Formats: sequence, C-alpha cells, structure tokens
Amino acid sequence: MATSKIYEVNLSVNGINKLINRLKQLQDIYKSEEFIKYIADKAEKLLNEITESKLSTKIDDEDDIQHYRTNHKILIQNGEIFLYNDTVININDKNMSEEAKAKYGSKLSLAKIVEYGTGFTGKISEASKFADNWEYDKNNHSYKGWGYTDEKGISHWTNGMAGKLIFHTLKLEVENYLPSWINEYINLKIK
Repeated sequence: MATSKIYEVNLSVNGINKLINRLKQLQDIYKSEEFIKYIADKAEKLLNEITESKLSTKIDDEDDIQHYRTNHKILIQNGEIFLYNDTVININDKNMSEEAKAKYGSKLSLAKIVEYGTGFTGKISEASKFADNWEYDKNNHSYKGWGYTDEKGISHWTNGMAGKLIFHTLKLEVENYLPSWINEYINLKIK
C-alpha cells in the first residue's frame, strides 16, 4: 500500500516558497526519463515473474514457449511505457499438412496463443472473456481434440490450451503496485 507524505507549510512567504520548490521537485521527478525507466524496470521485472509463474507447468512445444519467455520487449516513447511480446510461430516450419497450413497465415501469434489459449480448452477458459477477435476451435474439434506430430516425429494429442492471461494479470498488478513504486522512487530522490 502506498504511503503519503504530509508536508507542513508555514503560512509565510518563505513557507509558500518552500512548498513551491518541493512541488517543482516532484514535477521534475515525474517528467524525468530516470523515473519512467525506474517504473518500466519494475513493470518488466513483474512481467517476467508473472510469465514464469503462469508458464511453470509443461506446455507441448517447449521450444516455442521458451522463445516466448525470452521475447518480452519494452519500449519507452514520449514518457509512455509499452510492454509487449510479439512472438510468432512460423507455420511453414511446422510439421503440418499443407491443408492445415492453408488455414493459417504464414505466421501465427504465439503471444496471443499464450495469452488467450486455443481450441476447446481455451474456449472454456477464463481467458476467453478477454479475447476479442480471437477464434477458438477453428476446425471444430470440440473436446475430442486432435493429434499431431511435432518436428521431432513425436505424436501428441491436444484439445487446446487454456489462456494464461499474462499481460492481463500484468495490467492488474501494475495498477496495484504503481502507487508504491512511485512513492519508493520519490523517497529515493527526496529525503
């Protein structure tokens, strides 16, 4: 929980000038690149923790998931922080029939698959409530699922995967932690 600082103001010209100087300090802090970077680093660390927690169980294609884990990106632009993951699966590299490949574009967003899930399992997961414009069970396999052979020749069966809501969880957690991160930074700069 964020703590508030109380400043006593001496109602005099000198006291008001001290308050104005303190407010200018705070304004400078909020506008500084260092402050934005501090908050961005905290959010990125939290994103990595959430990712590890939500992906701690085995998922079929560990190579793709490992690529997802290591592909979080951060962009700071005009004082705004963007955390994202644009990992894609190259469908042409997958061991799929040409008919199955034709149902997808050449690249499929692994980031959206992880966030919202796939197939019947994804459709009935909590993540589906947040998945605008995301198609589940595209081939109508239902709970029966489907089988496939991976690049190593190993056969698998799946009926999809529940969405992990990593970025949705991040949003909620950042909203929760942001006041304390701000106070933490201000306490480092103003004694």
